[in-house]
Amino acid sequence: MLRYQNKPPRRRVEKPVAKATTTTTVAAQRRDEAFNRRLRLGVTMFYGLAAAVVVVVALARTPIAAASPQVGDVLHISTAATGQGARLAMVPARLLAGPWAHPGLACWLDEAVMRQPGGALTVLAIRSDGIMLSWVGGDTARVASCPAPGQFLVSQADYEALTQITVARRPTMIR
Repeated sequence: MLRYQNKPPRRRVEKPVAKATTTTTVAAQRRDEAFNRRLRLGVTMFYGLAAAVVVVVALARTPIAAASPQVGDVLHISTAATGQGARLAMVPARLLAGPWAHPGLACWLDEAVMRQPGGALTVLAIRSDGIMLSWVGGDTARVASCPAPGQFLVSQADYEALTQITVARRPTMIR
């Protein structure tokens, strides 16, 4: 028996179309199929965009981590370090005699007053009750000024208010 080895390629067969009834035609059925395809695509795109919006809103609401203090950070306070129209902080501080001393008298750190002569706050230690800073510069407030040079303790939240100023890390040792 003889078999043909080279068969002609199959022709692509279109989807069968139901026989047209008296009220609809083949063209109308194809139009309906195209409409249904586009409708499904539109619904899929709508839900995809809605999910993207939900993700973007969730990311926008997540808080950004504040500047974490590190021993040796220097906060330069001058008119050059804080831009025009920057929000200036006025935070309370407690005087300290040493790194493990109990907080003493209260004093104030007012950026508006500290900017005029200029100066620098240096992070000396990070304690459980706050951050120990050292001030070198002029007066720190109009009333109840912290001594200059002096060491004092501020809370974490007050430190974050002060870090709106430029933070300069101390240089690393090069060997």
